[in-house]
Amino acid sequence: MKPPVIGICRLCKNERQLQNSHLLSAGFYRAVSDKTSQNPHPILLTRGGAIQTSRQIRAHALCSECEQRLNNRGEDWVLDNFWRETGDFPLRQMLKKAEPVWTREREGPLQIERNRWS
Repeated sequence: MKPPVIGICRLCKNERQLQNSHLLSAGFYRAVSDKTSQNPHPILLTRGGAIQTSRQIRAHALCSECEQRLNNRGEDWVLDNFWRETGDFPLRQMLKKAEPVWTREREGPLQIERNRWS
């Protein structure tokens, strides 16, 4: 058994034991796989080229509490509402009806904070 990885959680910024988290949901990989193909796995682009693989991108990025928070309050909802091959795309319909929170015309140029997510 591998020793636990202790580090700073990317979401709560606390030092905790980090989970080996999927950077993209396993459900997303299932949703975008081509079930009609002989090799249904997505294509992974690397510096060395492109390969079709079942391997999923993972990293020790989140503590278990934050990983659950994202699963329960975001990931599951997005998976239920994002585009499907059937043409159904509930999230797009909701966004088209929504009022923008910010527009360049109303509030001036957008200021981007450098290294905000690092």
